[in-house]
Amino acid sequence: MHEILLDTNIIVYAINESDTDCERAREYINSNLPKLAIADQSVNEAIRILTHTKYKKAVNTRTALQAVRRISDECTHITPNIETRDTFYELVRKYKITSNDIYDTYLVATALTNAVTHIATNNVSDFKIYEEIKLEKF
Repeated sequence: MHEILLDTNIIVYAINESDTDCERAREYINSNLPKLAIADQSVNEAIRILTHTKYKKAVNTRTALQAVRRISDECTHITPNIETRDTFYELVRKYKITSNDIYDTYLVATALTNAVTHIATNNVSDFKIYEEIKLEKF
């Protein structure tokens, strides 16, 4: 059963070998398989970060795709479903979400509508308002 959703930051840390959290991210991923889920949104965000020219350790697209795929192939993939949109709208209304927080809210809605109960992240502050989900501080 997939019950922990990987936030984008853990994926990026696990790929960036020069990051001080790289080994910890890899250990976290390896020790929590097969409970891990990964959302399409996080795959897309990780590739965006890894290939962005402002990212200190930017890589070419092919390298980013291969690295992200190695991680995502080990996880259960979750995607938005027919219920995700309504759950997203409910969360936006309930928590009065605006601006950049919209993306994290959509990730939470995707998790909830795929029966994922936890999010593993290094950015606990991004998700702490959502009482519907439990956080695992990476």
